Amino acid sequence: MKLDFDDILEKEKGKIGIVCGLGGSLKDYADEFENLSKTQKDKYCFISCNRWFSKTKIDADYWVMANNTFTVEKNYNAFNNKNKILIYADSVDLTDKEFVDNNLKIDYLPFDERHQGGNKCLRNNPCCKHADPGRKTIQEYLKHISGNEERYSGAGTVGIHMLALAVILGCNPVYISGIDMDYGTGYVDNSKLEIHDDISKYRTLFGKQAKIISDSAEKLGIEIINLNDKARYEGLKKGKFNRYEEDKDNS
Repeated sequence: MKLDFDDILEKEKGKIGIVCGLGGSLKDYADEFENLSKTQKDKYCFISCNRWFSKTKIDADYWVMANNTFTVEKNYNAFNNKNKILIYADSVDLTDKEFVDNNLKIDYLPFDERHQGGNKCLRNNPCCKHADPGRKTIQEYLKHISGNEERYSGAGTVGIHMLALAVILGCNPVYISGIDMDYGTGYVDNSKLEIHDDISKYRTLFGKQAKIISDSAEKLGIEIINLNDKARYEGLKKGKFNRYEEDKDNS
């Protein structure tokens, strides 16, 4: 079923949110997160991206995509088979909307992350065919619900939208792991790097935009914690992972 942001607003309120990129720093928590994602779904919400299923054993609840190669048109069977809630940028994945409606059998939410205010690109790029003056971008939606004066922008990685999604879902606290903005950490599973661009050049920008999201979250009473204490970007509070008190008591 097709969803919009109002359908998922605070849907995971009361749960701890865990945003999992696929970078090497996730190794420190991969086993624990795998266990929690499979046994404690009433307490934890896991958000991941891209080919999370081939690089981790974590059972993600939300699958976030902003990709023009791993598209719905090419991979709808994979999306259906995993049966996760798909959150995908249709301003990047330009699969025909009718095709999406007819072929996705799961809950999915197409979002725009380019056309602020519904405005089309200056050169009327192909992505503009999905621009809708009546639809807020994910950045505008977060700004709207939080009351923050600032609106975050893209930062060279789908990870920035994963972080915004966790806040929209109402998770608290939100932990972020594996979004390193540094190919030097490798992938969590030690597999060969699929380098298409030097992500480190977005490191400073990511930190600035993450700070805006963190400030927005704070206005909603939500805390965001970066579990990578060696992260080479600023903007997020760094700390350790704290499980639910009852979980720790029963460990």
